Amino acid sequence: VAKGAALRCDELAVGPVAWRAAASIADAACVDLTPPPRCRWLKIFAHDANEPRETDAAMLRLDVNAVRMDPVARSTELRLRAALLPVHLRLDQHALRFFQSFASSREREDQEGGSGGSRSSTSDDEATVDAIDVDAATARSAFFQLAEIRVPSVRIDYVPRDVDVAALRAGNLGEALNLVPFGGVVVRLQPVTARGVCGWSKLSELAVRSWLEHVASTQAHKFASGLAPVRSACNVGTATKALVTTPLEFRRAGRRGGAWRGAAHGAAAFVKAVSREALGLGVTVAAATTAVVGGVEDAVIPRQSPREEMPEPNTLREGVRQAAATLGRGLKKAATAVKDGPVRVRGLGGDGPAVMASAVRSAPAAAVAPVAALAKKTGRLSVKEEEAIDAAYRHNLAVGNRLQELEEQMRLALKARRQLHCAERELLMNAFARVDPDKTRVVSVERFVEVWKTFGVDVTDREARAAFNKYGQTRDGSLPYPVFTEALLVGKARLVGMSSEVRRGAFPLNRPAEEYQFHGKILYPQCRKGVFTPSGWDGSPARRSCKAPDATMELTWVHGYARDCLANNLFYTATGEIVYFTAALGIVYDKDAHSQRFFTGHDDDVKCLAMSNARDLCASGQVGKYPYVCVWDPATCEEKKKLRHPAVRGIAAVGFCRDAKLLASVGMDNNHTIFVWDWRAGKCAHEVKGHTDVPPKVYGIAFDPFGPDPTAFLSYGVNHIKWWSKPEGSKTYAEESGKFAPAAKKHAVMSAAWLPSGRCVTGTPDGAIAVWDSRERKCVRVVRAHAAGPQVTREDGPPTHHGVRCLRLRADHKTLLSAGADGHVISWDVSSGDLKEGSVLGATPVKRRSGSDTPNPPVFRGLDCAPGSDVFVAGTHRSEVWEIDDTPRVLIHGHSGDLYGVAWNPAAPTEFATASEGEHVHVWCAASRKLQRAVALGSKARCVGYSPDGGELAVGCKNGGVHVLDAKSLIRLKWMKTLGEYVTDVKFSPDGELLAAASADQRIDVYERKGGYKKIATCRGHSATVSHLDW
Repeated sequence: VAKGAALRCDELAVGPVAWRAAASIADAACVDLTPPPRCRWLKIFAHDANEPRETDAAMLRLDVNAVRMDPVARSTELRLRAALLPVHLRLDQHALRFFQSFASSREREDQEGGSGGSRSSTSDDEATVDAIDVDAATARSAFFQLAEIRVPSVRIDYVPRDVDVAALRAGNLGEALNLVPFGGVVVRLQPVTARGVCGWSKLSELAVRSWLEHVASTQAHKFASGLAPVRSACNVGTATKALVTTPLEFRRAGRRGGAWRGAAHGAAAFVKAVSREALGLGVTVAAATTAVVGGVEDAVIPRQSPREEMPEPNTLREGVRQAAATLGRGLKKAATAVKDGPVRVRGLGGDGPAVMASAVRSAPAAAVAPVAALAKKTGRLSVKEEEAIDAAYRHNLAVGNRLQELEEQMRLALKARRQLHCAERELLMNAFARVDPDKTRVVSVERFVEVWKTFGVDVTDREARAAFNKYGQTRDGSLPYPVFTEALLVGKARLVGMSSEVRRGAFPLNRPAEEYQFHGKILYPQCRKGVFTPSGWDGSPARRSCKAPDATMELTWVHGYARDCLANNLFYTATGEIVYFTAALGIVYDKDAHSQRFFTGHDDDVKCLAMSNARDLCASGQVGKYPYVCVWDPATCEEKKKLRHPAVRGIAAVGFCRDAKLLASVGMDNNHTIFVWDWRAGKCAHEVKGHTDVPPKVYGIAFDPFGPDPTAFLSYGVNHIKWWSKPEGSKTYAEESGKFAPAAKKHAVMSAAWLPSGRCVTGTPDGAIAVWDSRERKCVRVVRAHAAGPQVTREDGPPTHHGVRCLRLRADHKTLLSAGADGHVISWDVSSGDLKEGSVLGATPVKRRSGSDTPNPPVFRGLDCAPGSDVFVAGTHRSEVWEIDDTPRVLIHGHSGDLYGVAWNPAAPTEFATASEGEHVHVWCAASRKLQRAVALGSKARCVGYSPDGGELAVGCKNGGVHVLDAKSLIRLKWMKTLGEYVTDVKFSPDGELLAAASADQRIDVYERKGGYKKIATCRGHSATVSHLDW
């Protein structure tokens, strides 16, 4: 039986393809139509309902192309592609014998039809006839150049009817399959690809043989699990588990009745499962016993007439009556066997021993006959009882299928009536509210039918009650319609996810083939809700993805600079190269060659950097549960030492002493633990509590480069500055806190530097510089220097001003440089060993970057002086690195906010654009590694995408708007604001006519480019933020 069959055939006059045909069948089944059905099931072959099926997916698809091989002789060869959905085979012995006899009869017909053969002749006319005969034979047995057959899986149920004892005794082990039935065995079939096969029968034989070999080698164990006793044991085990877990689930969910009600539910389910499995197992044993004993009966009792078949019992009483009658006939048969044998021997003149031997030979028949009769009738009664249960189950299944069809009609009716601002859920809830004036949030059967009649869906009372039973009802038989609405409109993907098998993690390498053929849901850390294997999944992509790709990547350039540092993180090396960090990389930049080298010894974000006084060693510290500090050579980017720390969350600051023998580091734990390392030996020499508070409260650390004690240092941060030294005779460090009053109010110390006189200078949040007497540990004066700059949020939460983050003493020890948030770098004369307001030598303004239209000056985060030169380098809050001399210029460009969007220009292979929350869009050249142009949007950007011709650039923003820019001039062409949440992705269609924008409000808006980017569609259906899209 086939439904929804479609066939299309095209004949082509020219070209390599002579004709092509495509056929599809929406649904197909093999049905037993014998007067009383002889088979166990009505449907022998059908689609496997346990496997997910896409809407409108055809059960069978067949594509055939006939390729011309010889235009003169008109010979063709076929290319076949066949795909079949997962199928369910319900076989018993009668059906199997029918298929075997049907196949053998077709094979005999093919052999008889092709027995004529072809004639051979030497004349030209006869050769032509021979060619026609060969073509006719080819038509009967087509030649397949290529055949691809895909059947994902087959579910097999098998029930035996009788056992051939003689065949089993002769060694036919295949007959053992008829002893015990099996069911629910799902075998995954590998795709079959055949080349050069002649004839449909050969092709079928090759496919079946390939599948059998594959199943026998990889999935034979599944048949053992399909045996009725094993399957019953598994099902009872599952019910036993539910007996324990159901009370816990009820209690955890806070359901009415709690654990006691859960225990009652679990016990009822356990009894039901055990009863059903016991009955099913009894039927199985009875059927197998009937088959075996019947075979033994036939073997030991000569049959004079065909076996009498009694009608099937309709009731249990009738079955018992038939069983008693059958048992009586069996006993009579036993008595006859015992009596007739010896009497017949005696009548023929046999003596006493012969009569005794005849009686002994009749004993097996006497014993087997009543047992066979009883087993046969017991088996028939058990089967009848199981059939009654199955009939009830099939009835419930039919009701469930009808309810599913009705629910689909309901969804379609709601979808047809939805509007732009009123989705399906609101439509249905409003309709229920109109028939519920008292706002009880429940409806009766009559009101339920009435509501759906307004949507054009006819629901009977019986169907309505079935829906009430499915979705739950109150004690008075009413349906809570909010629950029904949510359940009815849940997405199909979520329903599939609820019922699918779940696999956690990626597919491992070198596993059995069937493990890669997993069908269901896959959960892995990169995807929050998991993914599903697609239709026709054979596992080959999973096997490929387990292996490392042939291609490799090499890092060549990093744009930007770490602007979110706590202390100075920008230094010159002894050779004039520039060292800084970003992310987990240490970067050495050669400005002359415009190239970068990378230190890759960290596995998490770097948070601090220090340079030795000789400028030949770098130390960098990272975050992490067990962080470490790496000491490395900037000339070669080779690691010298790795200093592993305890669980301090991260390293906030590092610093070398004057001779680089010691290294100090500050942890991000609540004690801001300070570690002093003999780093060459890898040994922690001292460990002290730096400052007790919630981190980060310590910003930096600086050793004294001029005093008598090379191991002395100071630490500074929020509302504190501390001097650390080892008193005479002491083996540990002692701290002395600095006094702010009366010269200054207590404030956060943003930066620090030592003067040759022993005094210290520190930067304040309001842009001033504080001068400290290191001997008395107190602030002596505050010198006005820079503007306070914009207000920012401190790392630990409170608002503050940026202030003076950078203080650096030149190599001549006479000039101090300070940089703040006002875009100026001030030079101070400190040759006297002190700093006063009249010590200013000059102020160097740093102009805005080229191409920027923001009026705000740069805010400095890092500063260093070139050895033996007046040139200095500075890092800003825009992730830029400037070098300031007579002509200040930007060496490294970056973004001033988090970067989310990047896109390559399809019309220019070396050009790409980036968009960040710093409200700027940058266009870069990958070949020259430089910024080409930039524009300020005025809103935070989250994503960017080029049109296929490279002429326009779409930018999605955090406020839900979309900018369309001219890609060359970056002039805004259009601004759309149709989304309520931030835009996560924008993509042009391949033809460039449409633009799609996805957002965090779980929808996608589509705009038409020709119509001035007018919105033409909105796509809904996601249950979470749409993170990516593509055409």
